Amino acid sequence: MSVVDALLRHDVLLCLGCGGSGKTTTAAALALAAARAGGRAVVLTIDPARRLADALGVDALADTPRAIALEGGATFDAMVLDPALGWDRLVARYASDEALRARVLANRFYQRMSRGFAGSHELLAVEQLGALLETRRYDLVVVDTPPAAHALDFVDAPRHVLELLQRRLLRWAFLPYRAGAAASARWRGLRPLLGRLEQAVGVTALGDVADFLAAMALLARPLRARADAVYKLLRRDRCARLLVCEASERGLQHAQRFTDELARARAAPTHVLLNRAAPALQRALLAAADIGAELAALPSDDDALGDTLRAEGLDPRVPARWLAGVYRHELATGIRELAATRRLSAAAPPAAQLALVTQLEQEPCSLPQLERFAHAITDVPR
Repeated sequence: MSVVDALLRHDVLLCLGCGGSGKTTTAAALALAAARAGGRAVVLTIDPARRLADALGVDALADTPRAIALEGGATFDAMVLDPALGWDRLVARYASDEALRARVLANRFYQRMSRGFAGSHELLAVEQLGALLETRRYDLVVVDTPPAAHALDFVDAPRHVLELLQRRLLRWAFLPYRAGAAASARWRGLRPLLGRLEQAVGVTALGDVADFLAAMALLARPLRARADAVYKLLRRDRCARLLVCEASERGLQHAQRFTDELARARAAPTHVLLNRAAPALQRALLAAADIGAELAALPSDDDALGDTLRAEGLDPRVPARWLAGVYRHELATGIRELAATRRLSAAAPPAAQLALVTQLEQEPCSLPQLERFAHAITDVPR
């Protein structure tokens, strides 16, 4: 089974990689391929760079699915995570009390904290992924994650959410919003101190904080349930983790380090895509070329190179030494890239499939170009 066919058989596909590796393009191309195969697909980007709209050739995307129509009638959806609206919708979804919901949404502390605290973006991504799967509207959800460091935050976000919501101090802070006199006894004992603090920092400051804690109390249980479900999903067989890396020596080295980090997070890549590979690297990987034999066939001196130039109908006065130097430099670069590819392949899990796409004339920025990119994905034997 080809790498593309194998990827499309999953429920969730995470596209992971360093910035500039082409993971957004890959995510869009695979959602398109799923649509061409008759599946219902959506691609969600949580990468702040907002490259998805460029790859699809559309003016903008919103935080609700937008239908992308292909020639022949097939369609797939695309959307972008919007933190500014995500928290408000999350509160609206889980709050059962209309009055408290309205008070929290208008709360100044909530408005500041919900958009700015560490991990907010990843937490909302977990919620959005869970919501998309809950609709059962799609056969495949493709997630374009942020660049490498933040992608790890996303992969680990469900665990961090669970840890946060299980902390004793945070649960204690929710006590005044639980039913029963006994539950809020400690809080009432702190009222004199809180009253003096309110006078010092402002009459409404602690009220704003209290309303924010009320919001967290509302969200704690459903968020914990969602985070637990998504954590398990991201590590199930039905979730594919595609590592996209640039097929350069530096890109391959970064990808190898990222692979090790993903493995430590129990989310090792299931597939690896080498993007922008040089044609020579492709031939070497597909044919398992004998590099030693190719080196032996190189001209060993300037006279031999001059003979080669004449045989090809070129002027032997071309600076043969310069040509030899350029060729040997390119060959050395290719050898290092091939070696780095082999090391990355060895670092990936034994069952991970490997594929590549050769260097294109330009980055895809239209649906036809994305379709050509998807067709250009070639399996590589390990």
